[in-house]
Amino acid sequence: MKPVSDAVTRYVAERVVERQRMMEGGVESAVPGLHRADVQEAEPPLQSAARRNGWTTFFAGLGLIAAGALVGLAVSLVLFWERIAQMKISF
Repeated sequence: MKPVSDAVTRYVAERVVERQRMMEGGVESAVPGLHRADVQEAEPPLQSAARRNGWTTFFAGLGLIAAGALVGLAVSLVLFWERIAQMKISF
């Protein structure tokens, strides 16, 4: 267990040092001789959120709220149907 914890500690320390160097403007690796290839993105970033304007997002949220209210009303009717029937309200 000790070798694993030492390896994890070393890895985390190397990443912290590397991040600190990158924030200071340097781009060299914390581990000498380690060169990492650039990773290409598997897919381009999603553009659907960027294309929406404010009104579309607003109405989508409003629709979600309305759907939730309808589901809540339906569940309430099912759970409290006996009490509603006792009140002798005609629908």
